[in-house]
Amino acid sequence: MVIGRLVAKFTGKNFSQISHFMLTTCEGGNVALPLYTSIVGVAYASITVMFDLAGTLTAFVVIPIIVAKNCAENTTAKELVKKIFSNSFVVRFSSQFLKSL
Repeated sequence: MVIGRLVAKFTGKNFSQISHFMLTTCEGGNVALPLYTSIVGVAYASITVMFDLAGTLTAFVVIPIIVAKNCAENTTAKELVKKIFSNSFVVRFSSQFLKSL
């Protein structure tokens, strides 16, 4: 996130407020997996489900909520939650997930 803030001046005014979040989510696979295997050992490298879930939640839930809150100046938390759950992507994903069960 620090590097993202440093390069924000190159992304332009439209994206400078969210560029540090975008950099955080795009580099996880190239850095995080080798770090994980160096910590737990190569024998446990195939057990990355929990690691992938944490990365997915961070990249697709936590950071988008933070970005939405930063971009919405006068929005309350209730309005933000309503906007997130009424988003067409969330509605379609939820319906497909429920059908698969």
